[in-house]
Amino acid sequence: MEKDKNHSLHKNMKKSKNPINHRKLAPELKGTASTKPIAGARNGLFSCHVSLSLRLLFFLMSYCSPGVIRAQVLDSVNTGPLPDAAEEFWPRASGGRDTLRWYGKIKHMGINHGRGSVGIGVSLREGYEFFDNYLWGIGPQDDNGFHQHRGLVTADVRWNRTLRVFSEVQSGFISGRNGGARPVQDLNKLVVNQLFAEITVFKAAYGIGSLRVGKQALNYGVGSLLDVRDINVRRTFLGYKLVLKGTDWRLDAFYMNPLDIRDGFFDDRVNRRERIAGLWHTIFSPGKWKPLRRLDLYYLYFSSDFSQYNKVAGEEKRSTVGFLSELHGGNWTNFLGADLQFGKLADQRIRSWKLMGTVNYSFGHVPLKPTLGGQMAISSGDKSPDDNQMQTFNPIYPKGLYYGFVDNAGSVNLIIFHPKCDFRISARTTLSLNYYRFWRARASDGLYSTPGRFLLAPNNPSRSVGWMGDIVAGHAINSHLSFSAVTSYYKRGAFLRATPSTPGDIFYFGIRSALSF
Repeated sequence: MEKDKNHSLHKNMKKSKNPINHRKLAPELKGTASTKPIAGARNGLFSCHVSLSLRLLFFLMSYCSPGVIRAQVLDSVNTGPLPDAAEEFWPRASGGRDTLRWYGKIKHMGINHGRGSVGIGVSLREGYEFFDNYLWGIGPQDDNGFHQHRGLVTADVRWNRTLRVFSEVQSGFISGRNGGARPVQDLNKLVVNQLFAEITVFKAAYGIGSLRVGKQALNYGVGSLLDVRDINVRRTFLGYKLVLKGTDWRLDAFYMNPLDIRDGFFDDRVNRRERIAGLWHTIFSPGKWKPLRRLDLYYLYFSSDFSQYNKVAGEEKRSTVGFLSELHGGNWTNFLGADLQFGKLADQRIRSWKLMGTVNYSFGHVPLKPTLGGQMAISSGDKSPDDNQMQTFNPIYPKGLYYGFVDNAGSVNLIIFHPKCDFRISARTTLSLNYYRFWRARASDGLYSTPGRFLLAPNNPSRSVGWMGDIVAGHAINSHLSFSAVTSYYKRGAFLRATPSTPGDIFYFGIRSALSF
């Protein structure tokens, strides 16, 4: 629940002289997703879900969007760097000062007699990680740490205001780890991670609409449901996305299959066993209630030919409806969100949910400018595998690291309490202190990994999973080069201590450098 990519934060970053993108507490908010046709009854169910959802979301869009929408030129405002480079726009450099003089030029090079542009981006990342008792001792252990290497290269070709082609190439390696690369997250030697064509299909007084077809990312809210998974290997999808934009609203409709991550060169394949479709509507500064800066309303439909939970497995068809909101008042910043899920898993009815809330207060006029915050979240677990109801929450395609910076439990069947304090040591240096406390929501359900995979069975009645503390330091040389260091300690609770496969507490240390332009 870190890394908020919301509209107001982007505006604040552009005004700030501090080049560091500070992490807010649990911004489960982030801005603005494989293609096998669903036949027969499955197609009918899917069409019904999408039809009802389209009607609901278009009604909400027209009802909640403030006033008369002014006409907006497609991608006319400088966004700056974003987690998903496909959402960036860099207008023609105005001759202003930049850390690197050529930076603005490579982001917007004119083509087609000035009617279009080409933008190039590069992101390089090097990291070192050391674990004592990785994942509490589950699986192969490494005694002296390992290195991670990742590179991303993007090309954004906008032929004119109607036609665009975006591409992103990714390379992720790992070296020195005992047991080799961890599945999915460490190794993908070379792959075209994104490649889509976008065509503007209409322009009107109330906004514009465009259609994207091809490989692309799904990156919404705060990453609790759909995220690029910004670990060493990113997540991507193949499919279709319709984007409707107004001055202060955006509505995305999509249907996609995820790509299966493989280790080699250009060998990723479409996963036709899973499908994701949805509508995501974002309103910026909606209505006349000034504290409400942003509101996200969404519907998601996920289906899988086979899903595994505690003592329940089979074909899964799950719908998610929910909201995320951001509120500001003086020095206060608050985030609220809720999800409700329903559908079927094998012969059981799905009834699951999640609630989250955060509160932050900034002391902007005292030394070190501390920000105090607190987060609470709870996601449902299954009451009984024999009651014909499935209450385990599914995070679908969430961020790679959910709570803190080490692999541990994800947001399934979990209660989380997370106080923190951030300090601004200087204009370029930050320090963050975090404490996390974890409990199982249901003692009858087990523990799940960050992506929602079943991890540990409920072999004892204790609900206490453990607590974790971490210290995070960051320093930016300029807006292109930064360094960070993290140290964490995870103390097992009664549930993990009574589980034979989790024999030790986790200690973690990591350092990372990042260069982007």
